[in-house]
Amino acid sequence: MRIQSMSPLLGREGLNDVISLYNTKNPGIWQKIAKVENTTDYFYRVLQEGDMGPALAMGGNAGGNPTGEAAGIQYDDFQTPYTKDYYPLKRGIGFAISSEAMESDKYGVIARKGAKMAKSMNKTLEADVANFMNLATSSGFVGPDGQPLASSSHGLDSGVGSNIVNIAAGSSSSNYLALGPLALEQAIQELVQQQSHRGDPMMFMGPYKLYVASALWGLARRIVDASGVQGTNTSDPNWAGGYVDEVVMDPYFTSPTAWALRSSKDDEHGLTLISRRENRTKEQFDIDKDAWKYTLTRIWAKAIEDWRGFIYSPGA
Repeated sequence: MRIQSMSPLLGREGLNDVISLYNTKNPGIWQKIAKVENTTDYFYRVLQEGDMGPALAMGGNAGGNPTGEAAGIQYDDFQTPYTKDYYPLKRGIGFAISSEAMESDKYGVIARKGAKMAKSMNKTLEADVANFMNLATSSGFVGPDGQPLASSSHGLDSGVGSNIVNIAAGSSSSNYLALGPLALEQAIQELVQQQSHRGDPMMFMGPYKLYVASALWGLARRIVDASGVQGTNTSDPNWAGGYVDEVVMDPYFTSPTAWALRSSKDDEHGLTLISRRENRTKEQFDIDKDAWKYTLTRIWAKAIEDWRGFIYSPGA
């Protein structure tokens, strides 16, 4: 805790400008990655519910009894295969300053303490939400089915499903695709074919967001914005780029080669920020030290509600 006064230079007139060596704005990129669910509960429980199978013909056949008259109906039930509890974590930042420094705040540096603490909290929030990508294949961050966000072994009612580009369900192959126009096409095709718990196509028809680190930002823009297939002289239209409504570049993504697609519709993906408390500020005067203390706290957890609607490639 720092209670001594600020730099003496900031406590007198005579400076032409005070330059901030950091970005004073909060871009809010995390909001383009995760949707928000608010709660006041101690923990957040995700229960995954499986669908019913397709309706079956009630006996009969096209040549004799097409209506299935008096035949028995087939009964089915939905399933609840996976459950996971997420516990929001409290984060906090504090600041303390002497009353003398408060009185000599000639340039308003201390007066902006609230914005500075909010910026500090936003750094943590951005870095944590970016871990949906950074930890996409990590066994230390798993969803209700016990698998990482991106896996070729997501459990289905029968068999497994995959949301890693070019990696078949159940495969241990590492033949990952680098970002490119044809790789983007394949990712969209595989995303559309992602299966429900009972094995039916989910039919995520777009639009999608494309996630990349800064190293792939230029390439991603060229692929998406091209009128034809990027990097070729053919007359083939860039149909895949038309399904991407936004390229999201996040400087907090750590892999220079990884990329991902996610449905732009919040009801079609499971990347979730569980918000138990927004920013809360407190202030207190310490009479023993003749100083002011300020704190800011926020409570959240990131949760994988479902892997569907998201497809990932570590790149190459």
